[in-house]
Formats: sequence, C-alpha cells, structure tokens
Amino acid sequence: TEARRDAILDLAGTLRDVRLEAPDPFTSGRLLPLGIEGAPSSWPFPDRARKVVAISPFLSTETLTRIRVGAPESTLLTRAAAADLLGGSALRDWDVNVLDAAVDGGGDDHPVVEDATGEAPDPAPSTLLDLTGLHAKTVVIDGDDGQSAVITGSANLTRQAWSKNVEFDAVLVGPTRLCGVDAVLGEGGKGMGLRTIMEPYSPASEAVEDPSLDTSYLLEEFHRQLARSVPRPRMDITRTGDDAVTARLTLVLPEGSPGETTLWPLTAPNLRKSLAADTSWELSLDEITPFLAVETTSGDGSARATRRCLLKVPLIGDVIDREQRALATMLNSRDRVLRYLALLLGLDEPTATHAQDAEHEGITSAINAVAGDGPRRPSPPIVLFEPLVRAAGNDIDRILSVRKQVEAVLELPKADELIPPDFLKLWDTVLKFSLSRSTP
Repeated sequence: TEARRDAILDLAGTLRDVRLEAPDPFTSGRLLPLGIEGAPSSWPFPDRARKVVAISPFLSTETLTRIRVGAPESTLLTRAAAADLLGGSALRDWDVNVLDAAVDGGGDDHPVVEDATGEAPDPAPSTLLDLTGLHAKTVVIDGDDGQSAVITGSANLTRQAWSKNVEFDAVLVGPTRLCGVDAVLGEGGKGMGLRTIMEPYSPASEAVEDPSLDTSYLLEEFHRQLARSVPRPRMDITRTGDDAVTARLTLVLPEGSPGETTLWPLTAPNLRKSLAADTSWELSLDEITPFLAVETTSGDGSARATRRCLLKVPLIGDVIDREQRALATMLNSRDRVLRYLALLLGLDEPTATHAQDAEHEGITSAINAVAGDGPRRPSPPIVLFEPLVRAAGNDIDRILSVRKQVEAVLELPKADELIPPDFLKLWDTVLKFSLSRSTP
C-alpha cells in the first residue's frame, strides 16, 4: 500500500545517516543484508580459519563446508534432528553438539516456534515467550592475525539462506583473546562459556530422511497465506466495560487448510480457539495486542509436524490509554522511572568504573540473596540533573527526540509520587530552552 511504502521510505531516510558503533570488546563491525537483488556478494566468511564455532538449528552440507575452510578445530552446535538429516559422514570433520537437555526445557520433543517437527498431540498452551530449542544463528571464526569474526543474525547455515533468502546479519570483528572461539566456548577455564550448556552428540552414520519436513513446508506456506490473505486480517476492538473489551478477528481462510489450527492473542494463552473466518475474545485492556499466536498440526505418524508463528494484525478502534497502562505497569516504582528517564536522556551508567562496581555488587548481592546471607544492597543512586543540563547545552536534538516519551512518563498515574518535583521543574525549563533553540 501507499502508506506502507511511505513508512518504509521514512525508515530508510532515518537510518541513512545513522552510524552504529561496535559493542565492546569488538573493534569494528558492519551490517549484512542478504538476498537483495543487485547487491554485491555478501559472503562474509574468510578463505582460511584456525578455529570455527558454528551455531544453527538448520544446516546444509555445502554451507558448513564453505564456512569451515579446512579449520583444524571445528565445533558445531545444532539440533539432533538437523544433525541426523546430514548424517555422521557429512559431519565427520565437526565436533557435533546439541543443547544440554537440562537447559533446553525438554529438547527436540517439544514443539518450537520455527519449523517444529516433534510430535505433540496435545501441546500445552504457550505464550511463545518461553521458547525451547535452539534458535541462534551465529558463527565465530578465528583468523591467523589474532582477530576473530562473529557473524550473527537471521540466516541459518543453509544454502537457501545464503543464496536466495532475504535475511539480515551483522559482522563483528575483535581480538581473538576476547571474541574468539575459546572465549565463546569458555575453554581454558576462563569464565563460564557456551561449552557449559552443550553436550556431545553422535548423529546417525548415514543421512536420515525426515518425513515431517514436507509437512512443515506445507504448514509454513499455509501460515504465509493466512498473513497475505485479501482483504488483510484485522482485529476490531469494542469496549464493553471499564477494563474489558471484545476483540473480533476477521480473516479470509485459504482453501484446503491443512490439519488443525488454533490461535490466541499472545497475551492470553489460555484463550485458544479453533481457526475460523470470524473469531472473538473477551479481553482486559492489558491483554489487547496486535499479535496473534497461530499453531497448526498436520500429518500422521512420522510425517506429523507442528508449526507456530505470530501474525500481526491492525487494531481497529484500539483503546486510547492502552499504551499508557502498559507503561504504568512497567514503571511502577521511583527507581524504575528514574532509570527509564536516565536511559532516554543518554545517561551512561554512570561511569565505566562505577558501572563495573555496580555490576559486581549486583552479582554478589544476587548470590548472597540466594544463599540467604542478607538483604540485597541498593543500586547506586541515579542522578538526572547533570545529563539533563548536559543535553540542553550540547544535544538539543536528544531532548526533542525523547520529548514524547518523557511526557508519557509525566502523565503516569501517581507521577507526582514517582518523579522528584525538582525534575519536573527542570524538565519544563530545559524543554522551553530547547524549543527556543531548535531549527524550524
């Protein structure tokens, strides 16, 4: 639509002049869009490597071979099903691992959001927030020059992801001793690394066919059809009480819907309903959301698969104060309000040394609290006067860019109790000054 096109162009215009810094301890980085027609080659992996760690829930032999480039030490973290699909022969040069069952919340037998293939005749309600299984797509490569590269983002280690799909990754470069394979795995006893949540896995010697893959592809296409149906899905909100609404979803059902599909508002996992062209829920104001969880199960026996996804639908007649209520729920104490204001105003925490001390104290206090050795010590006080005055003198654009967010905080219920009176006076003064100095 024209509105969507304008929104995309506006976003592109905003990002055109944005300069992102690589996070510590990385020294450089770049963004890596994939699948854009006419763009130069986006293959970011070097021709030589000393060590490699590859993490991905989906794999292809060709891509793994290109990434490894003969590295003598190659570690792979994936799903058991993905390793079995390739077979032990194809993975003979890799140290194959899966997530430790103790941290995986049930392993591969639990349906996951992305292309789940485990059997789940009676899946428990889920908000899709408590995810299980492996979802990260990251590669760490040590070079010969004491530098290491971390490539991470949305692209699985499959041929399709790196040759056809539209994906988005980032490439970060830093010193091997801090960013390299050993640092990530925690080798040599230097801190807790990824190795602590990995367990070795021996895949089937020969590639194992998975009949559920065809079903999962069918379900993926079905979910795409739901999202792209014309007219587009919509959620009409009608207020029925002080804290109650009726949310009515209307959508066009694709022909030949596979299996059984249920859906529910992401915020209300207990309100699952069967897919229909017209579905209604009774919700509280806090449960209103544009995100709908969709779960479809289809197939028989070994071909049975379950797939979940999220649909974002426009809210028609949305309750005006919903965002304000959500903000009030999160910012329900003076400490949280002050930290949020400090974040908006660009307050660094508060100096590097102070921040490290605070982090150390926080960790120590948390351990002591678990051990029952006394109450947790308070965090360092947050001072807003200095960053606010500094921004007024040096960064008026920051003041104006966060004006709406700050004013939303000032309109919170009990704002007079949560926000120091001196800040209110100072904010009014700084805002008036910034508006008078801003360029029309």
